[in-house]
Parts: sequence; C-alpha cells; structure tokens
Amino acid sequence: MVSRILPPIAACIFSAAIAALEPSYPPPGYRPVFVDEFTAERLDETRWMYRTDVKADSSQRPENVFLRDGRLVIALRREQHRGKNYTGGGVISRAGFRYGYFEARVRMHAGAGWHQSVWAMYGAAETTYAPAIRTEIDAIEFDSDLPTKGHMGLIRWRGPGWNRSSTCTPGVYRGPLGFDATADFHNYGFEWTESEVRFYIDGDLRCVLPYPPSEGEHDRIQLWLTAIAHTRLAGPVDDSRLPGEMLVEHAAVYQRDLYVDDADPEYSQSGVWMAVHRGGYSDAGWRRSCAEGAVARWRLSLPGPGSYELSIYKNYQPMEGGAAEVEVEASGRVHRSRLDFSSGPAGWNNLGRFSFTESRGEVRMKRLEGCVGADMLKAILAP
Repeated sequence: MVSRILPPIAACIFSAAIAALEPSYPPPGYRPVFVDEFTAERLDETRWMYRTDVKADSSQRPENVFLRDGRLVIALRREQHRGKNYTGGGVISRAGFRYGYFEARVRMHAGAGWHQSVWAMYGAAETTYAPAIRTEIDAIEFDSDLPTKGHMGLIRWRGPGWNRSSTCTPGVYRGPLGFDATADFHNYGFEWTESEVRFYIDGDLRCVLPYPPSEGEHDRIQLWLTAIAHTRLAGPVDDSRLPGEMLVEHAAVYQRDLYVDDADPEYSQSGVWMAVHRGGYSDAGWRRSCAEGAVARWRLSLPGPGSYELSIYKNYQPMEGGAAEVEVEASGRVHRSRLDFSSGPAGWNNLGRFSFTESRGEVRMKRLEGCVGADMLKAILAP
C-alpha cells in the first residue's frame, strides 16, 4: 500500500455512447474511460501535464508540445536549454489506471538520435524516477536510427534503485516491426490484466508477457507520449532532419473491469485502522482494524453499466473471531452479507453478482467482531 495521489478515474470517464475511434483496437467488452482525439485548439491541461525533465541528451519543454490539424505535435529541436543541445517533450495523463487497454496512434519522427515512446508508468512531470514507481509498460520504444525496428516490454520497479525487465524480443533490444514507423501512422497498444500484458500493433497481437501480482505491486499507471534525444540508444542526432515532429492522432484508455485498492482515492474509512505495509494484494500492504465502529468504503466508478462479479481480497493471515458485514449498494438497492476473517480462503472472496444500471455504486464493510482487513476490491464484468 504505497501512497500515491492521482486524480480519481471518475473525473475522466466518458459516456459509453462516445463515438468509436477509427481505427482503434480494444479487446471485446472494453469501454472508453479516457479518450483524446486532439481536435481542440489547445491541449486540455486538466487532463494532461507536460513532461519537463532533463534526461539523456535533451531538455523537455512544454513549448514543444501543441495541437495542429487534429493532431498532438511533439516538436524536436536543436537548441540549447538547461545544459543540453536539444529539446524534446511529451505529455502524461493526469489520471492513472490499474488494468485496461492503453493505445495511441502515432507517426514517428524520421532522423537518427531520438527515442520516441508510447508507454505507461506512475510518475511526475519533472522525473521518470519517482520514488513510488512500480509498474512500467512500454507499448513501443522507437529509436529513430532504425525506422523498421522497435521494442516492447515490461519493467518491474522497486523505486529508482531496483528494476527487472521482461521483453518481447529476448536476446536483442529491438525487433522487426514489419513497416517503417516514420512513414505512416500506426496503433501501438497493450492490454494489462491481473495476470499478464498483451502487446498489439494495429490490432495484431505481437507478444504476451506474464505479470502476476506476486511479481510486483500492480499500481495505477499514467499514459505517456514522449520524445527525447538519446544518442546512446538512437545514434548521433541527424541535425539535417531538424526541426522534427512526433505526431499523435489519438490516445485512449479502455477498461472492462474495476479494481479499487485501499491506497486509492476512491477508498475511505472511519474508525481506527492500522496500516500494514507487507502482504495483501500484490504485496502492496493492507489495513487492519479490531476497533468497534470501524468501517471501510470503496466507491465504484465503473467503466459502464452492467452485471459485475464483486470480490474482496483477504490477507493470508486468518484473524481469529474476525467477521464483518458487507453492504453492496447497486442500482438503488443495498445487498448485505457476512464476511468471515477467522479462516480461509486467503485471496479473492466472492461477494456475488450485482446489476448496476448506472456506472457507480459503493461497497461498505463494517466490522462486527474480532479483527478484519481492508484491501483490494474488484468488479469484473460478467459475460
């Protein structure tokens, strides 16, 4: 349970009737929760922030990011700024998402020296090494010295000091794309679920990497669209191709299911609770209470109306005599059940299937006796 303050997903949810992006390739059952086609006059800074760090061979500037003719433009320039000879830039979604299908349609800059990426990670505008980073997923890392190759993969972080990578191209950093990424627009996306990450280009499945919760904390991640000068990865910068541009036609996040952790802003509690920093879902910590009047609440901002299977994650440690009353508020009705904490099973405990006529609801857990725990809650769209 690492504390991260990200905007609630509800602030970014769009109507299920939103016009489908063309082309776009979400898996079946997924609904749009974050979409930008960049058709406004200016970037919506309530939904995006600018990348502003200094990294590798460039300084990233907000002035290099703008909208033109229905596209996001990331300008690449030769200019001195904050000790670097080049400037790049990018945008980061303010909202974070746990699981879903992430996608952007992009045409890359042609000309060596630039590292251009569609990726997702928890982070801040001024650094890619925030202390709380855990999950990084790279839909595409494109180094412009080789326009027909790219890299897709996953990095498990434990803060900036430790990481472990998995790649779709074992043995080599970059693999063949099957096209020139600088010649036209292509969709780069990935589907992240509780157990794995599936990588797609133009709707074609290219790679599947296992990523169960036991291998690292599954935190909320933000969508990044960025370009920086990086001569170690992409060769010496070809100044003859500058100024250049990375162009984005649309960016989107789709979700089918909802996961709400006790560290998320949609969780709240009353009464006396103790934070436990190990164990729980994805070994991210949980909360424990033995106090009278303790209540845990999970606010549900679902991807859309429908029938959902709800489950609460119970820690592996039985709590003798522990019991709670669970209330599920759905479609104007309250459903009550009893949850036993004195015995197994550890892991997911199913609360039942509930119909939501709207995209919102709430789950409340009231301690009845003994000690109880609050951790992750999930709502899985029923088939």
